[in-house]
Amino acid sequence: MNLSVKKLRRGVTVVGGTFLGLGLAAAMATPALACHPEITPVSSCVNADGSWEVHWSVSPSDGNDVPGHVTTVVDSPAGSLTGIVGDNGEQPGTTLPAEGVQKLPKGVTEASITITAVFNVGRNIVDTRTGKVDLPTKKCAETPPTTTPTTKPTTTPPTEATPTPTVSIPADEPQLVYDETCTTLTVGVEVPKGWKHSETVTFKPSVGSSKTVTAAPGETKTVDFPASKGLTVTGTPKSSPKDAATITYKAPKECNSTSPKPSSSGPALAITGSSSTPIAGGAVALVLLGGGAFFLARRRKMKFTA
Repeated sequence: MNLSVKKLRRGVTVVGGTFLGLGLAAAMATPALACHPEITPVSSCVNADGSWEVHWSVSPSDGNDVPGHVTTVVDSPAGSLTGIVGDNGEQPGTTLPAEGVQKLPKGVTEASITITAVFNVGRNIVDTRTGKVDLPTKKCAETPPTTTPTTKPTTTPPTEATPTPTVSIPADEPQLVYDETCTTLTVGVEVPKGWKHSETVTFKPSVGSSKTVTAAPGETKTVDFPASKGLTVTGTPKSSPKDAATITYKAPKECNSTSPKPSSSGPALAITGSSSTPIAGGAVALVLLGGGAFFLARRRKMKFTA
């Protein structure tokens, strides 16, 4: 009986199944994408009466396959933007990608919109971006008259080409993250490894006291607030207060009531990556498969040689 060969086969089967399971776990533990709303002024022009307009495009930075919706819209001058709305507390805001039109009166020399959006990439990421456009020189196309003019038509002077405005969007920067349970709203800041310094963010709830966290490059720091209906938390980065973002608590569908009560078991942990349950399950299944192959190998008939 060739025992040495059979022992080698059994050992390779078990070890191979184990490493295959661990490899699958490592592959599935890839970090989630970092998303933000990309704001692009598609076009802008001046009307004959001196008023002007801007056509905006807002899309997810990591492609249209990433779920995302607008939570807050701030336009300047106020009330000048149509087509893009924020979360009203009962219904989510505009789903991205989206387009909007901003109409400005005569005398205004700058238009801007600030969009806060939430993206679900295995966890909730909230980010705020701003787009600005100066008063253009390009003329808007005139609407043809409804009746035939009796006077001699005038020639339209050639329009001047206007450079397309650009919006500076930095990459790989800190992101505000949050997660919701039936009892807790967890908020925090995630700082990428390549960032040059620590980031400090103060979170101010609509009810209760503010909390401040500081995360070094490569870290994610979170704080918990007791969940309640209508709760909002505004995160303000110390290094850039203008990028403050507001998070509105929404109870998950599986909660028994719309007004959850704080749990006595302690605060929930923030979700800062992919769920570990399917990863661990896949690894265990592959290890068991290797073990099964090992026992099947033991049941093979022993072959004697003369």
